[in-house]
Formats: sequence, C-alpha cells, structure tokens
Amino acid sequence: MEIPLKIREALKQETTKYKGHIQYLGVYKGKTAWMFDYSDPVCVGPPSLYLFDGSSVEYLCGEDIFDIISQLEKS
Repeated sequence: MEIPLKIREALKQETTKYKGHIQYLGVYKGKTAWMFDYSDPVCVGPPSLYLFDGSSVEYLCGEDIFDIISQLEKS
C-alpha cells in the first residue's frame, strides 16, 4: 500500500531521525492506521499511532493504543 503524503509528513521527524519505516496496520473505524516501525531499539516513550481518514491525520499515543490495535481490520 502506498503511504499517503500526509502520513509521510506527520512522521517526517521519525523518518529523518531514526532508522525504520512507516508501517500500515489496518483500518480502525474507517480510518487507515499507521505507525513508525523502528529498526533499532529506542526509548521514545509511549506507543503512538496515526489515523488517516483521507484528508486529515489524527495522532494518538498512550496505553489506549493497544486497545485500538487489537480492533484493527486487516486488509
């Protein structure tokens, strides 16, 4: 799947600072879910997730992310 431009822009800091890649996770409530998959071990804080509805990006972080990830629809 092609990574939307707005997702690439939202994750620009991670992609320039760390080794890794942007990973598509699935669909949550009609929005595509994305995260940055770090290649090396890093200490960056709570997990984060980016939801994209086709026009805007919603940034989420914290322990609630695990509940969202468990509800993702794979495509």
